Amino acid sequence: QPNAKWYGRATAAAAYGYKARTLLFAASPLFNGDPMYADLINPDGSQLVNQTYDPEKWKRAMEAAEDAIKYCEANGYYLWENAEYATAADDVRGERNFHDFLMEKWNDPEYLMAFPHTNSQTEVQLRSGLRKSLPYSSNGWRTSNAPLWNSVMSYYTKNGLPLEDDPLTKTKNLYQYNAQAETAELNLNREPRFYACVGYNRGDWPQEGGTMKIQAYAGEVHGYIIKDGKPVTTNEYVNETGYFLKKVMHEDCSYDETTKTLTYHNFAWPMMRLSEMYLSYAEAQFEYDGTLSQQSLNYLDLVRHRCGLPNFKDSWAIVGGIPTGEKLRKVLHQERSNELMFEGHRYRDIRRWKIAEECYATTFTCWNVWGTNPEEYYQLCDYSKFDLHGGTIQFITPKSYLLPIPLSEIQINSQLVQNPGY
Repeated sequence: QPNAKWYGRATAAAAYGYKARTLLFAASPLFNGDPMYADLINPDGSQLVNQTYDPEKWKRAMEAAEDAIKYCEANGYYLWENAEYATAADDVRGERNFHDFLMEKWNDPEYLMAFPHTNSQTEVQLRSGLRKSLPYSSNGWRTSNAPLWNSVMSYYTKNGLPLEDDPLTKTKNLYQYNAQAETAELNLNREPRFYACVGYNRGDWPQEGGTMKIQAYAGEVHGYIIKDGKPVTTNEYVNETGYFLKKVMHEDCSYDETTKTLTYHNFAWPMMRLSEMYLSYAEAQFEYDGTLSQQSLNYLDLVRHRCGLPNFKDSWAIVGGIPTGEKLRKVLHQERSNELMFEGHRYRDIRRWKIAEECYATTFTCWNVWGTNPEEYYQLCDYSKFDLHGGTIQFITPKSYLLPIPLSEIQINSQLVQNPGY
């Protein structure tokens, strides 16, 4: 049975889950017939990465995910919903469910594995919270955890479709300022998970005992400090993309300016959730059969229903039906990324899918966070303009796809083979 006292321990549910995750990785392009690792060979001459694609690996991954799902469902694991909002409109219900499963439900029935200690949680809240007031003080919250543009763009519309597919958004100038809503069109008509996880200028934010409005123009309380008519770009913790990490914040988070005391909200960090198993099954089943079975659709719909989205088939009926082939593969990747966003999965997913080089090669975009008014602020900029630390992300193939094996481990076991590039 799911129980917080087992967080971080090797339970049967965790064992089923990690088996499913491992087999999904083994079936993925990076490790299934990849010639990039032809020279990665054991001392005995055997290949460490198989050089011939084996579709049966996807079947094994699918079966392992199903085993994990069946075990969990039979033992009390399920996708938690906040009963207080059960009769609310889907957008309200979905947003509350998705924010609250992490921040309100300590003993969460969907966690197969979680990290219960508070050090990491307080650190992420410290670097996500909004200033309470000016003047700026480094003793308070440090708004430097900023969702990147590709994360913001990945979230669906309220119809459960990608921005580029939904008739509601695909022909609209999403970067235009909407004066009535006091924000960009990009921040409107989005799915509930977006509003549960991402803060934006003039959007709602949970903190200081209630709900705040984000004020992010330069010179405002949550924007760049203006000194001598120019934004201060050094010695300050500040948001650099125009988006804020709302997912980890709670109304209980507060800062006492008199005592310089921060109050955090304790929560358990999910390392593996039941949602992952549902999504892994659908991905593996598609890769093995080339289409989605009814079982895969059922699993996708469980994930979607909890966050207030229409069923998968109903969403895609708006644009003529469920896509096929490479488009459907991309959509399944997007389903996974949107559900697990900011939980540490995408780093490895884009590597196992072998799209990391493509992802890192793009120009990183942001709003003009030095802008002091809507006309200035809602302009697209190259993120490097505001990168206070300098430098760019470099991705080197094949080196950057794998991490180095520590020298201390190789010294213990001389038969270990170092990964390429190290």
